[in-house]
Amino acid sequence: MKLLKLRVVNFRNYREAAIEPGPGVNLFLGPNGSGKSNLAEAVSCLSLGRGWRTREIAPLIRDGEKEALIEAKVEVGELRHDIELVFSKSGRRLLIDGHPAKRLADLFSLVSVFSYAPEDASFFKDAPSVRRSFLDIAISKRSEEYFSLVRTYAKLLDERNALLRAERVDELALDVMTERLAACAVPIDEHRKAFIEELEKGGIALLDRLRGAEKNAKLRYRPFLKEGTKDEALALFRRSRASDLEHRSTGVGVQREDFALVVDGLDIGVYGSQGENRLASIAFKLVPALLAEERRRPIVILDDAYSELDERRSDNLKGLLGELGQCFITATSFQYEGASRFDISDGTIVREE
Repeated sequence: MKLLKLRVVNFRNYREAAIEPGPGVNLFLGPNGSGKSNLAEAVSCLSLGRGWRTREIAPLIRDGEKEALIEAKVEVGELRHDIELVFSKSGRRLLIDGHPAKRLADLFSLVSVFSYAPEDASFFKDAPSVRRSFLDIAISKRSEEYFSLVRTYAKLLDERNALLRAERVDELALDVMTERLAACAVPIDEHRKAFIEELEKGGIALLDRLRGAEKNAKLRYRPFLKEGTKDEALALFRRSRASDLEHRSTGVGVQREDFALVVDGLDIGVYGSQGENRLASIAFKLVPALLAEERRRPIVILDDAYSELDERRSDNLKGLLGELGQCFITATSFQYEGASRFDISDGTIVREE
């Protein structure tokens, strides 16, 4: 998968800019505040349909303008597609190959982008919802079935919570909804357990490689189900029923799952240093890109990933770039032989040959 062309209009600090990235490593270089991360965020929007720093649309639109535009040409396998994404105060408009797309899911399933940004340094320290979102995005990129399952589960969960909040709870309707929620939870749990195994193996190996040394590390996963059956799921929902009625919310389920990285017996999110957390976050955020099939290998963004790494670990991360597909790196300065270089200053882009 490759980004062949990108054009932005009134996006963040850019009035108008266009680039034609190279197939391998692309460098967005410039001083802090020049717009490097904003351009990288535009690339990310081609996968998520939104910014990576906010779910709100307004911050994506240049001050004083009514809408922002992102146009792109992407190569997926042997096919090429044109994408047009417009952000306005009234919402989003998406065109794929000139045809209006009714769902952002169409974009999500077409373009795959994985990224690391400075705020991801606290990945293992953040709320469990951050790690669940990572799992859902990573697994959905490889399984349309899973993408459909998590959307269905979220809808069922909202409906069950609405029943719990009613002045008089309809017990029969609650039983029916619980049955449906349990049935949906089982395959979600199966997908997550399978992916966690791959994530643990790949993430720890990559972390050791970036660190330049091996440590005793493992992922501690807290699944909803141990046996993975619908009967088990139903039993857990029923056991929590009294508490759910009291708190008017569903207290158990796959929406509560979490995982932690344990290094030498200690949870890195709790006891690890800032540097250890940053390196671990980079490693685990990159694993899905390396697990993907070569023809479907996603675009990778490393936003300011090198600034806080020492020279040895920075060199180790550089050594990984050749194994990725197309990638975009933002930095104030960076050297990589054969990279396409774009110098950025105050929303102006100059390609260096």
